[in-house]
Amino acid sequence: MGYSLTLPVRIPRAIAEASTDDPFTLTGAFIGLPLFLAWMIALPVAGWSYYRRTRRVTPAAAG
Repeated sequence: MGYSLTLPVRIPRAIAEASTDDPFTLTGAFIGLPLFLAWMIALPVAGWSYYRRTRRVTPAAAG
């Protein structure tokens, strides 16, 4: 999660340091890093959804 918080700095830096010798740098900057950011958001949301669907409901909480 800490790495993802630095993505707003890392993406422009990766684009600025890209060279024609290494085409994967731009691919990683435009596709890989944003997907990593989306994963950082989606994983806790999915975990929370799973928790809500599978938790045990006590009779006092149900009513």
